[in-house]
Amino acid sequence: MASGVYTTTGIFRLEQIGEKVVKGVSDVMQDYAEKIVERAREYAPIDKGNLERAIKKSTNKFGLNRRNTIDIYVDETMSVGKGKTIRDYARYMHEGIPGIQGGYKLGKKSLEKDAGRGIVGRKYLTRALNDYKQDYLSAVRSRADRVLGPHGRNSTIGQLRRIA
Repeated sequence: MASGVYTTTGIFRLEQIGEKVVKGVSDVMQDYAEKIVERAREYAPIDKGNLERAIKKSTNKFGLNRRNTIDIYVDETMSVGKGKTIRDYARYMHEGIPGIQGGYKLGKKSLEKDAGRGIVGRKYLTRALNDYKQDYLSAVRSRADRVLGPHGRNSTIGQLRRIA
């Protein structure tokens, strides 16, 4: 309060809360990115484990406003020995060959990993993302609402509150 100012009506403060929303949403993004990576690894076919290890996430700042982004991807440059990378195998395992029941049959290790659940195989990355899509969007909204409090989503830049 300004020195020497006396008021009987109270003191009101404008607060910037946008950064709190950004921090909260960034935390949700990190949590869900990790969940998606783990689920994609769970769904990925396995032979030597290279494909599971190649599924990664990367956090970056993007665009004019330097917004947080998290990329979830298969590191297609990862070496698998003998001058080869995981690229062709990863794409084949993800996309299969249309018209030929996914383009491949699961090997022994993949069948053991699957244990009859029917989750290991094609579209391992896409399916993992789809599994969490709605929960992620709800979690982002919930976190923003929690930070914004009773002022709601319409107050993403600041809030006005009585402090005395």
